[in-house]
Amino acid sequence: MNPKNISYRKYKQEDFEKIFKLFVKFQAIAKISQYDSVCKNQKPLFSLPYLAGELQKLLKKHKYHYVGVNNKTDEIIAYACFDDSIILSGSIDLILVFKDEDIRYNKVFKYLLLLTIHNEFPDKRVFACLNKRDRFEEYVNFMKKSFNINLMKKDEFGRVYIEFLKWIFAEVIKKLITN
Repeated sequence: MNPKNISYRKYKQEDFEKIFKLFVKFQAIAKISQYDSVCKNQKPLFSLPYLAGELQKLLKKHKYHYVGVNNKTDEIIAYACFDDSIILSGSIDLILVFKDEDIRYNKVFKYLLLLTIHNEFPDKRVFACLNKRDRFEEYVNFMKKSFNINLMKKDEFGRVYIEFLKWIFAEVIKKLITN
């Protein structure tokens, strides 16, 4: 997949079913602790409505929602949720981001996330809390290698707080498109 063939747009209510399918696949692999602790060893009859409710809460509670789109197929391939920061006034928090698990992670998804942040929040600092998940240390190392981030602190629950260092976003986006 080529970065030139993807774009993002604001989430629409009619996207829910597609986003939910991506969310269920993502959770099955990532096993984010806040959802996994409730769904673990549960049958789909319980876990699917629970995850649907959690996704609906996410959509209602937070302010900014975007979907990544494959322009060739018009399929939604990713979702990102942001909100005004609880860490620093006038900044943005990345709440949750996930992609279609049938598509390998490559520069396309990095490009998509950086492009969204660069275009939608150009003058804001962007923070995120990396929640516990399956293979958490690998995930943190992946974030360090993939993005220009500042590791801020680890809290008593083991979550890691980061800041995306944006001063190189435009340069990275341009490089990802030309490679």
